[in-house]
Amino acid sequence: MDMVNIQLSDDQYDKLTQVVRVAGYSDVTSFLAALSAEPTEDPRGEMSEAELQDSISMIERGHSDINEGKGIEVDKAFQKIADKHGFDLS
Repeated sequence: MDMVNIQLSDDQYDKLTQVVRVAGYSDVTSFLAALSAEPTEDPRGEMSEAELQDSISMIERGHSDINEGKGIEVDKAFQKIADKHGFDLS
């Protein structure tokens, strides 16, 4: 495999380096190596039209609930998720 050079301005490289550090990587090279190893397609395959419509409906219901003030407090929501997966948030 041939190595490819990417030309970035100093400003672009600095911004990319900030993104890399926030993502928890020590340098741009290790970040790009990890990024390139990620799958590019959903392993479940494409959604059917019915699945897509169900997903859109679920999102719309969620937005409606939020706009109507329904739901639970964010700290309770995080705790519920943590409990489900066995995480300690303290």
